[in-house]
Amino acid sequence: MNKRDENIIFIVGFPRSGTTLLASILNKHSNITVPPETHFFSRFSRSISFPVEMKKCSEVVTSLISYNRIKDLELTEKEVIENLNLVNDKIEKSDLFIALIQAYGKRYNTSCFVEKTPVHMLETEKLIQMFPNIKIISLVRDGRDSILSLLNAPWHHNNVSRHAAEWSYRMELIEGYVKRYPDKFIAVSFEDILSTTERTMKKICSFAGIKFENSMLENSNKISSVVPNWEKEWKGKVDKKIDKTRIFPWKKYKDKNTIDLMSRIMKLQLLNWGYSLPEHNIDKVIKFKNIIISLFFINIYKIRKLKNYILALFFLNIYKR
Repeated sequence: MNKRDENIIFIVGFPRSGTTLLASILNKHSNITVPPETHFFSRFSRSISFPVEMKKCSEVVTSLISYNRIKDLELTEKEVIENLNLVNDKIEKSDLFIALIQAYGKRYNTSCFVEKTPVHMLETEKLIQMFPNIKIISLVRDGRDSILSLLNAPWHHNNVSRHAAEWSYRMELIEGYVKRYPDKFIAVSFEDILSTTERTMKKICSFAGIKFENSMLENSNKISSVVPNWEKEWKGKVDKKIDKTRIFPWKKYKDKNTIDLMSRIMKLQLLNWGYSLPEHNIDKVIKFKNIIISLFFINIYKIRKLKNYILALFFLNIYKR
């Protein structure tokens, strides 16, 4: 199948924003199988110089299926190679990715391709150039809830200020993508998925060109492929009934100083996306400290916005909360 004719759906967003929940709901669709996160564009493809000569096909595919996150798909070299669409005896990055997800879909007898790797949001421009018919669904969740959830994840740092500044940066990117690519990029609220599930899923399906199925809202006997076993400890909730109490748990968080700091750093984007600010009072000294820290991190990510990554990372690393 020609890569330019491919209708591929990507689920992206800030970590712990509900991307796994959405992927799990879509996975209940009769024609969709969502694989575990691949990090194909954010990690794997950066280690390969594309296009790849045909004589290195086996070597590259072996590297692909044994790569960290991609090995969770448990594909064989034969399965991937059978789906490669070679042009001029060369393997392009997009060809290899399509072969990967096609091979996975065929294993489950489904033909609608959905990939969920949150950080692929940072590859949006390249993905749109690569796949003209692409549909990108970005999850948006109150940043305070995302960060509090992140603090319990073993693979992330616990620097609240860095997380808050990164959330603001990505929300600004999402807003820009929605404006520039309205037919290709949509932002969906995690809170809407929980509170008005059916209406929100119909909206998502309409945007993505998928026929809505009631089975997506019901308990399913279909084996979930979204979360590999090693991740179930902190992503196991996606297989359970939708829990509306997961909306705004930050409001019950005991450490009001941390909530205040996050809210100050993310203030502009929180208000921009319709989220409220805290109303509690905190110690004046801590408040002053939070103001200084928030100004520091807000400006650090303005530097990042200007593509001055080296300077930004230098300042980020000298501050340890």
